[in-house]
Amino acid sequence: MVAIQNNNQQLQNFLFSQFLADGIRITLEIILPVIIAAYFGRIEIGLTMATGALCVSITDSPGPVEHKRNGMLYCNAFIFGMSLLTGLVNGNVYLLGALIAASTFFFTMFSVYGIRAGLVGTAALLVMILRMSITAPFTEILFDSVLVLAGGLWYMIIALLFFRLTPYRPAQRSLGDSIQEMARYLRTKSALYDTSVDYDDEYRKLLTQQVLINEKQDALRELLFKDKDLMKEPTKTGKLLVLTFADSIDLYEQIMATWYDYRLLREKFGHSGILHEVSGIIKDIADELDRIGLAIQANSPYKKQYELIPALDELKLKIDALDQASSSNLVLKKILVNLRNLGSHIDELANYFSARISEKGKMRSVSEYARFVSHQEIDLVIFRNNLHLASGVFRHALRMMITCMAGFLVTKLISYGHHSYWVLLTTIVILKPGFSLTRQRNMERLVGTIAGGIIGVLLLSFIQDRTILFALIIFFMIGTYTFQRMNYILMVIFITPYILILFNLLGLGLINVAQERLLDTAIASALAFAANYLLFPHWESIQLNNYLVK
Repeated sequence: MVAIQNNNQQLQNFLFSQFLADGIRITLEIILPVIIAAYFGRIEIGLTMATGALCVSITDSPGPVEHKRNGMLYCNAFIFGMSLLTGLVNGNVYLLGALIAASTFFFTMFSVYGIRAGLVGTAALLVMILRMSITAPFTEILFDSVLVLAGGLWYMIIALLFFRLTPYRPAQRSLGDSIQEMARYLRTKSALYDTSVDYDDEYRKLLTQQVLINEKQDALRELLFKDKDLMKEPTKTGKLLVLTFADSIDLYEQIMATWYDYRLLREKFGHSGILHEVSGIIKDIADELDRIGLAIQANSPYKKQYELIPALDELKLKIDALDQASSSNLVLKKILVNLRNLGSHIDELANYFSARISEKGKMRSVSEYARFVSHQEIDLVIFRNNLHLASGVFRHALRMMITCMAGFLVTKLISYGHHSYWVLLTTIVILKPGFSLTRQRNMERLVGTIAGGIIGVLLLSFIQDRTILFALIIFFMIGTYTFQRMNYILMVIFITPYILILFNLLGLGLINVAQERLLDTAIASALAFAANYLLFPHWESIQLNNYLVK
């Protein structure tokens, strides 16, 4: 029964998550131009516009609407310029090679300005790669570049309109998600009291979960405290979101501050059964916290299901009944007090659903909240100051440039298909600044491509109806854009059959496309692995020493 409830909870979490909402929205924004153009018999126009929409979607990462708008505006300018420039040099392999070398270095260096700027650079590289196999007259190149820009602007306008119509939903989903991660942390911490589980294993899980919570809270700070409209003219919903987030921080600090020598606790009180009672109460508290997070995430009513005080009163009687010498059970009484404080903090969170604004607290000024978030300036001096080998971004940019050039040479020297640009595409996706992350992406890309390829081949072997295949494309697109920031290997598993079915509908051979994709993935993975190991390596172990000194 508990397993079924947990599965239902996880399913609800996913259905109301920002990941799925973004996945559906991004899919619709990319595919609608294709559907409309196909209706008028000009599907090639729709596909070109979809290319622009796809590139701009990369920059549509979580954050304030103002930052999203600026990122998408810059992205539109760069993808138009790169589409036009790529079309002009496509006829000359040497000029194309020079463009690949210069652009991979230049746009990879955008990472010095933060994550969103780095995504703008990735989008510019993506449109270059997708357009590098198309040779056409200048008028057609210009027309296609305008279509790419139109697709990007279409995506930006619809996305911004969507954010204006539902300004609080991203923050609600992110806040609910953050609270649910705290519930998982609390549930993991309850296992430290359970003598039947391995202490070291649970402690490692606790540290991993702690990192995840910090990431969620940082993203939520960016979303709440950098939104000027929300800060300047807070509505009831906006104010409750900000103040409830502050309450969740207080709760997390309370959970973090409560720490005991759990090994000693197990030795002294493991036989009494008290620790099992404590573990059970903490799990019940975590479940209640989970329900609060889900209600905020789903924007639905919340009804309290667990009464903590009666459970604590019963626990107090059992602690008092322990026949221990002097005050050796004092630590248990401290645990009891901490559990009571924990319950008070959770009651504060529950006020989100019922409190009037005046009862929740007082909003601070915009400048006060601004101190809790980082600020990144777009200054040419920052770019110039990173043009040396001591900079990790500079090393990565050089590595990216050399690896992409190697991939380009391979595709020119060994002609084996029409989609050899997949080598460069895979390279810019899996080549990361850190060796361990690149190795992980390599394995996930290979496994995901093989698994997705098998799924795609099986589907195309048994399904010939074009309407069903088009519906499957939409399904796999939603999966791709849902998991792109959630689970990389699942994203690859979804995107591979999506590509195979798409090319099959366009009249290309299934087996040839599948073989090309597998071969290109293998070549790019090998190049990326070798590059990170041999070209200007910047080992995490060396960087760790610098972080410790700071």
